Amino acid sequence: MILIILFLSAFIFSITVLSYLNFEENYFLKFIISISVSISFISILFSINLFMNLSYDIFITELVCFDLVTLFLTRNTYLSLFKIKNKINLTSIYFSLIILVGTIFFWFKSTRWGGWDAWAIWNLHAKFLFYEECWTNFLTNKISWTHPDYPLMLPSLIAVFWRGIGNIDPIVPALISYFVFLGILSIIFSSFYNPTFKPIALLSSMILAIDIRFVFQASSQYADTMMAFFILITVVLFSKRKDKPLIFYLLLGFCSSMPIWVKNEGNIFFIFTSILMIYQYKKESSKIFAFLIGALPVVLLYSCFKIFFAPDNDIVGALNANTNEKIMNLDRYFVVVKHFVGTLIQHFPVLLVLFLLVFVFFTEALFTGLSFVIFSTLFSYLFVYIITPHDINWHLSSSLNRLIHHLYPSCIYCSFLIFEKYFTNSILFKRISFYLEKY
Repeated sequence: MILIILFLSAFIFSITVLSYLNFEENYFLKFIISISVSISFISILFSINLFMNLSYDIFITELVCFDLVTLFLTRNTYLSLFKIKNKINLTSIYFSLIILVGTIFFWFKSTRWGGWDAWAIWNLHAKFLFYEECWTNFLTNKISWTHPDYPLMLPSLIAVFWRGIGNIDPIVPALISYFVFLGILSIIFSSFYNPTFKPIALLSSMILAIDIRFVFQASSQYADTMMAFFILITVVLFSKRKDKPLIFYLLLGFCSSMPIWVKNEGNIFFIFTSILMIYQYKKESSKIFAFLIGALPVVLLYSCFKIFFAPDNDIVGALNANTNEKIMNLDRYFVVVKHFVGTLIQHFPVLLVLFLLVFVFFTEALFTGLSFVIFSTLFSYLFVYIITPHDINWHLSSSLNRLIHHLYPSCIYCSFLIFEKYFTNSILFKRISFYLEKY
């Protein structure tokens, strides 16, 4: 019964959010975004209840109340939202085949309880959250190897559904990871899916679906793929922000803040996204205000967690006088660059090829607002290795590929966003588009 309430709540919230996304975009894209917002809301509400020592029964009661209120407020919009917006065509069938291939790879790579960080950090934290009477027991550096200061988006979501089924089952984190993986493919596909860019929509999503290294990381049940998911949503929304109403900037602010609640590294992405937003709209304060209001709930929740519950971060807590010496040590920079290039070659050859193509043929695209956010986030990630208190070689080899993984889908999207102007003018592209449109 509780599980049914959870699914109904997610569905109702999704339809409600969808009803307010009245800007002109692909219906499938808006549907995926609305689902993401509703799932985020459930995680946030559950976490707030934990912070306030409220029981799971109260949480379910709150969900039911929200369900009733949202049903009442949007009672006249549901019938229209259930109408089929797009007919099934050849492109949809091709995308279904891409999803099928990605699904086969995902479950082939998937393991019980995921990789090391999944069972030692994310699933372990979720097990503490499952027992609401003692959920704070993991918030101590006596078990620092579990990184108790990490935000609670993924653990809280796992714990919510564990409570819904009444026991701790490894299928829950596996399914959450799977749907996040599908969400990334769907966002990539739907962001390009219109009568002009159908081939690009298929090609960009296919690259991720058949990238075994990406699929392996997605199936590991780490929070890094969820980070990549929310970063991708933000990048897609930011690329489509022209001539949008204020509610769009509320959504943009909320989605850009969600990486904060997934991992600590999300702060970096949010800061640079906010800087870009403030710079580009310095003469349109209403849009900046809407963006900040949208981000406020997650920022406040994260701040509350960090101030009142979480222990010190292992890197921030270790900053001392030796940090300046590390910053001035050129050898550390050479080590980081060496590992970075090696990681790109070994784990992200597609990303390396796309970057070289953009660098050679579309150099001006490297100086856009989205490029600023992505490159600034990446360079900030790399700088952390310069000041890390851990052995720099171990730290790089154990985590650098996962940090690049955060930005990988967004880089794929941005690259094809650049290429589409060239491809859409080619004869080959026009013939493919005609074939897909005909059938």
